[in-house]
Amino acid sequence: MSGTLYKVEVSGMQSAQVGLTTTGNNLANVNPAGYTRQQVVQSASTPVFSGAGFVGTGANVETVRRVYTGVLSNQAITKIMAKSLFDFL
Repeated sequence: MSGTLYKVEVSGMQSAQVGLTTTGNNLANVNPAGYTRQQVVQSASTPVFSGAGFVGTGANVETVRRVYTGVLSNQAITKIMAKSLFDFL
């Protein structure tokens, strides 16, 4: 059982490390124009059945996704449309 606990702890620490790295990246890039924040998506690993019930097996990092705001998206669309109109004329 101690081997299983070790794996659970390691997977949790690795998932947390990805989260801290992503947070550091977000903080380091707060000022550049056009940078979009990133967010870590975590999930629980598939639990295993023991005689007493299911036992958790740790955490997984599913993905790191970009988080866009409506304001930035609208600004980008407006600029693209304006450029397309200018190129057309």
